[in-house]
Amino acid sequence: MILEIDDPIVPTGLSVPRTFRHPYPIIRCDSFEYISVKSGCVIAPFAATHSLPVLDLTTTKRPAPQLMDHVLWGQNSGLPGSPALIEQPNKVMHPLHRIEYGSKQADNNRATACPRYKSGYNRPLPTDSGEKYECDEYPFSVTDEGAKKYPNGGRSFWWCNVPALPNGGAINWIPQRNGWSACYITEQQNGDGGRLLPSFHHKNRILYKADDQYDGYFVNPYHR
Repeated sequence: MILEIDDPIVPTGLSVPRTFRHPYPIIRCDSFEYISVKSGCVIAPFAATHSLPVLDLTTTKRPAPQLMDHVLWGQNSGLPGSPALIEQPNKVMHPLHRIEYGSKQADNNRATACPRYKSGYNRPLPTDSGEKYECDEYPFSVTDEGAKKYPNGGRSFWWCNVPALPNGGAINWIPQRNGWSACYITEQQNGDGGRLLPSFHHKNRILYKADDQYDGYFVNPYHR
């Protein structure tokens, strides 16, 4: 659904994305330089609908089962970003929205979900091969839905080594959308997931929420 074309009607430095109606799909064209030095077009998004792109975590460079499990368990605990309702057109969906990499908001999201040296964040010992573990957060730190927005909405899961947070996988857990989760996964899986996200943002021309509040995406931890 990606239409990577040079569109002469999009001037260089366009600050407001423009949507043009065509006979079939509606496409959105922009020339934001944080996306690409070239202008381009994608299928136009609609708020909380099924037309948004889906990040497929099965496409990481190497298998990342811990990363995928964390996102899946997080979504099952009520967190946003799940594409599971795509085949149910009458259901309201809750996508994730991009914010700027390296921004203060992103740093605050990361610090809230994965604080350093906090009691109850029990980093596992390295694997037999010497690989270390890192704290992973969901929703991602570069989303508007990140941890800082709901600092008291944290949760984790029994296998994540973060007993400081409530168990979002408990039988009596009531799903809560406004919140976040933290989990220790290997640095390789965390790094591969982190490298996949910018590529996905670029290919699908995902805009910052500040530039287009309706532009968002879903995350599929496994092929559903």
